[in-house]
Amino acid sequence: MATAVTTTRRTTKTKTKTSANTDVPENQHIKLRKTLPPEAIIPVINGFQGKLIAQNRRTHEEFIWEEFGDVQDLTFADVKSIYSTDKAFFSNNWFLFEDTLVLEVLNAEKYYTNALTVEDFDTLFDKTSDEIKAIVSKLNRSQRMSVCYKARNAVANHEIDSLSVITALEESLGVKLVDR
Repeated sequence: MATAVTTTRRTTKTKTKTSANTDVPENQHIKLRKTLPPEAIIPVINGFQGKLIAQNRRTHEEFIWEEFGDVQDLTFADVKSIYSTDKAFFSNNWFLFEDTLVLEVLNAEKYYTNALTVEDFDTLFDKTSDEIKAIVSKLNRSQRMSVCYKARNAVANHEIDSLSVITALEESLGVKLVDR
């Protein structure tokens, strides 16, 4: 995958010529944007607890993920098109990415500041009650709903048996997971 490198350059002289042939005032930082070619293949993970359907409105191609954690390989052009026409896939963290370079190139990092990854979802219930409360308190509404869905299933399947974990989840999510 070819990318341009992000660099920061501090000049020591009054003015310096950059590779773009522009004058740079003294001590000014230059940030070059990273890029991805349109044909680059991006694994996109379903971060929604259920079936997820996205469409590239430019090409009308439809992409379907059957359940949470499913992966579809999209081109960067497809991801970029979906980002420009339907940011909800990003702001709700319905799309998860293994490589955060995609988010950096799209300038979508702000939507994923406190987002859980697929691995984080798998290990959340192994944390202490204080850690769970701290993590869940920072999640957006969509990811809280995903945690709630996953927690309900885990309790029903007896995968969570710690009363302190269940209580922390109930308090931080504002839901009842078990009848006491």
